[in-house]
Amino acid sequence: MKLFRKVLSVLLCLCLITIPLSVGISASDITELTFLYIDKGNIIIGDGYVSGYGAYGETIDEYNPAGYCITMTDSDVSTSNTIEVEGGENYILLKDVNIAPGYFYAGLMIYNESTVDLFFTGENTFKSESGGGIEIYSDSTLIIGGDGTLSAQSNSQAGIGGNGGDAGTIIINSGTITATSKSESAGIGGGSSGSGGNITINGGNIYSKGGTYAAGIGGGNGSSGGNVTINGGTVTAIGGANAAGIGGGWYGAMGTVEINGGSVYAVGADGNQYIGAGQGKAAEYPVNSQNERVYPVTFNLSAAQSDRMLVNGKEMNICGSHRGASGLYVYVSSGKSTAAVKTPDEFPSLFSINVNENGNAAVSKLNNPVGKNGAEIGSDDVLRGITCALTSVDDYIEMPDGYTLSCDNSIVGTGTLITLSYNGKPVYYYRALVYGDLNNDGMYDGEDSFIVLLMLWEMLNKDNTDPILFEAADADNDGEVTQEDMEILQRAGLLLSSITHDGIVDTDSAQFSEYISMVDCRSAQAPAAEVNYETDEQTSVFLSFVKNLIIFIENVVKILIQVDSFWNI
Repeated sequence: MKLFRKVLSVLLCLCLITIPLSVGISASDITELTFLYIDKGNIIIGDGYVSGYGAYGETIDEYNPAGYCITMTDSDVSTSNTIEVEGGENYILLKDVNIAPGYFYAGLMIYNESTVDLFFTGENTFKSESGGGIEIYSDSTLIIGGDGTLSAQSNSQAGIGGNGGDAGTIIINSGTITATSKSESAGIGGGSSGSGGNITINGGNIYSKGGTYAAGIGGGNGSSGGNVTINGGTVTAIGGANAAGIGGGWYGAMGTVEINGGSVYAVGADGNQYIGAGQGKAAEYPVNSQNERVYPVTFNLSAAQSDRMLVNGKEMNICGSHRGASGLYVYVSSGKSTAAVKTPDEFPSLFSINVNENGNAAVSKLNNPVGKNGAEIGSDDVLRGITCALTSVDDYIEMPDGYTLSCDNSIVGTGTLITLSYNGKPVYYYRALVYGDLNNDGMYDGEDSFIVLLMLWEMLNKDNTDPILFEAADADNDGEVTQEDMEILQRAGLLLSSITHDGIVDTDSAQFSEYISMVDCRSAQAPAAEVNYETDEQTSVFLSFVKNLIIFIENVVKILIQVDSFWNI
């Protein structure tokens, strides 16, 4: 029995799909970092060296390639000490820092071809009189992400970016970020008389306000916006006098602005949504990744009313509400597009968008498809109440005119992706649920019973596999995953094998009707809040199951032995 368990453990390790780790740093990762206290003194990090202080003021000069956690004893009181990164590739975790440096300094300076992967947690503030809030020189790169807040303010230079010149490369992935300047510099981008550098926003809730004559995101006074790409996030960009919200400062060219996702609200000098060149330069316009001009479309919904938005089937990755503005703002090319706005525990609202050649957008609400013939689309976007051996779900979804459906599998099984399109454009996605089918082949048999066995042994759980499988495993519809479900699926597999000829199932036979009736494909119902499961290993069903699997396991063991022998030559 123990050997059998060990073999199954190996099989499980080989078969399970690796779950991607969340962006960010875990508690175990923190233990690998060196803690530096900014209130104890200045911190300098270079390519292979460090100078800083510990919690008791002790000197720390041993370089840690894993990175550093920079924090302070009491963040309620600001410190004038600074952080400098002057070379190499370094990881920094900011945790509750409050830095207000001397007159000519920035709280964090990154230069000399440095690359900094910066993650922030808690509340973090950088406030400078004449330096940048966070300075990234034109030869360096800053990658920002976090689960806390980051505020970078400057009275005369960029909140995040350049000091008197061009910004470097800035990549924002997550977190709540506020970046502001009061005079001639961008909130994010160029310092006074500096271009925006290379700015990419993939996520996060960002509020960026430029100083007088400077863009919210992009160029300082008289300077180009550089290269700005927005792939996701909630972005609010407010330009100063005569400057764009995103793009050029006064008399500065737009540079390039590419918008592929997110909700983007940009206000320029004229008080309207404004992405382009600063006043005094010829008009320029944002594009998408296909180099098509894109236009703003406003949805009178707050992000609090929506946790997901898709345009032409693509996730916008919106991150919360805009600060100081209501509504959601997406950019689409001219012609017809589709949008879906999803609210928690509710069905999506579907929209048709038509942008004419002048950039004027008309938005109209569409009817939602609904289930039929005993099937239902749940608020969790799962189609329930369908039977096995289907090649399409057209008979189970009532679609208004203009809609079409397509499935990513030739046979519809549990987890099959169903794409809803309108007038040829993707709108939304559902997933199919076939009770008894756990391996996505659209049938229920012994392979599925093996997966149920792994659930009973608790080798599969909702943390390491798709939770939809636990609902599909409840073959007898009693609200629990038990030995009886495994037994039903095993019997179904034996019956299926007797009516299969040369890989083809006779779906018109009486035996196939009996097979179909073995698993309750039931009328649609809301998913159970929690599916319980019980364990009972010492049963005749288990022993019979073992016999059916023994040949398969013996072959796998032989392969494992061969692999082990190979690596030990």
